Order: sequence, then C-alpha cells, then structure tokens
Amino acid sequence: MPFANYSLVLNPFAENYVVRSVFSELLLRCPTKSEFQPWRAVIKTHGITEFIKQIQCSDEKASISQKIESQKTLFMHIPKTAGASFRCFMSRFIKTTYTTGIDQDPNSLHDAPFVTGHFGFAFIKSATFTHSFTILRDPIERIISLYRFSRANLSGKHINDPALTHDFSSWISSNIPSIREQIDSFYVRVMTDDINEPFETRVADSLPLAIKRYSAFSAVGDQSNLEPFCKRVSSIFDINCTSLPLDNVSKYLTRSHVNYPPRPKLTQDDRVRLSHLTRYDYVIYNHFRSR
Repeated sequence: MPFANYSLVLNPFAENYVVRSVFSELLLRCPTKSEFQPWRAVIKTHGITEFIKQIQCSDEKASISQKIESQKTLFMHIPKTAGASFRCFMSRFIKTTYTTGIDQDPNSLHDAPFVTGHFGFAFIKSATFTHSFTILRDPIERIISLYRFSRANLSGKHINDPALTHDFSSWISSNIPSIREQIDSFYVRVMTDDINEPFETRVADSLPLAIKRYSAFSAVGDQSNLEPFCKRVSSIFDINCTSLPLDNVSKYLTRSHVNYPPRPKLTQDDRVRLSHLTRYDYVIYNHFRSR
C-alpha cells in the first residue's frame, strides 16, 4: 500500500497493521538510530495520524525543494520591506545564502540555489541566476521603520552613528553618509550603484534606468499587499503555494524590546523633508504597485 494512503485504514482493527507499516516506512527513511528517534517521538507524543501528516508534509517539502533548487534564484533584500520574512519562508525549502555583495566573489556563489542580501545592481549584474525577486514598500513608511529599527540599537550598520541620539527630525536631516544613503532616493541608489558619478547630480537622470532595471526582476512585490507577489512566486516555481507563510522570527525585530521606540509623530517640516527625500522613490514604488 502506498504510504500516502495509510490514513485510509486508520481504525481500531487496522491499527496494529498500520503501526507495523509505519515503522517499516521509518526504517526505510531513517537507517540510523539518530534519524529514527525524532520520528518515533512524534508517534509517541501525537499519534499515528499526526505522524502520517508530517511525513506527507516532509515529502511535499522535498518535492518543492527539488523544483526550487533546480532554478537558481536571487533575492535583493531592500531593508525594511519584509525581505526577512520572505527569506524565512524560502529557507524552509532550500538553503539560503546571505551576502551583502561587498567584496564578495560571485563565483563563490555559483552553486548556491538561493542568494539574498542587502546588495545593489553592481552585485546583481555580476551574478548568474534564473529568477530574481525584490520587494518595495511605501517609501516614507520604509524610512520610519528604518529609523525605529536603528534607534533600537539593533542595526550593526548604524549602531555607532551619532545621529542615533537625535530625534526623528534631526535624523532625516542628517548628512552622515550611512544615514543619507539609506533614506535619500534609496530605490534609485540601489539600482544605479554601478554609476560612479556623484549621485546627487544625477538622481533625476538615473530614474528611468532604475525603473528599467527593476522591470527586469521576475517579480516585484509590495510590502503592503504581498499576496499577489506570493502567487507570482508560486507560479514561477510551479509549486502549489498560493500564499506564503511569512513569519519573521528575527530576534532583532521583537517589538516588545525595551529599546524599540514608538512611531514618531511627524511635524509639518518632517513631512516636507520626507517628501523631498522620497520624490523619486515614489515614482518607482507607484509604477510597480499599479502593475
């Protein structure tokens, strides 16, 4: 009897047969004692029915993993756009390789089935991949989330920045490069980082190029509505996952953390400043949000 059909004979009269069959299946799957014991514990704790469900889930996961691993994938994680949640989902099926792209030899990632990180186009163009994804977020909301994350002293990149001692108004007016580069037209910056001219003098001219490069992604998600993105990713990989369980288990994002600040109250000056910082990013965001 196929293992997937064991649940059809789960009744008091068939239980002994099922137990023998289940343990036979276990021995085939787990030839060593260390592999066998966890499954035996599942049966003892949750019963045979739950064990069969977990085995079936394991088989489905293996099938999905095989499909995904056969297609090399790259995910550009734009900070504070739910990228960690998407990476957590993908890590359930395949090994994910994280890199910032800085001084990373693309050849060393040749065999990695899923590459992700806070890199830009300069790294992307040097890598070879079958599919590529990224997620965008309302630009102002992304900046507010980045500020709160940074002020919580949980982001290694910003932990020593003097601007962390400032309020939100001072933070968004900062000229410190590590802050400015993350909040001033970041969506344009990340996709044109292979251009060496001073960014501030070319940002408007670079906008069409940035849109063109975003358009080359297999799918671009919207953090505020990830369902269409999830369905698109599922169809690309030909897997039966119309919605992705997007759990972010990062210890750095515990909202109850004593240092995690509340959402800042925006003044009129803040709104004007944010409008200036995000004017080009909104062109990109709205372009892909409407697709």
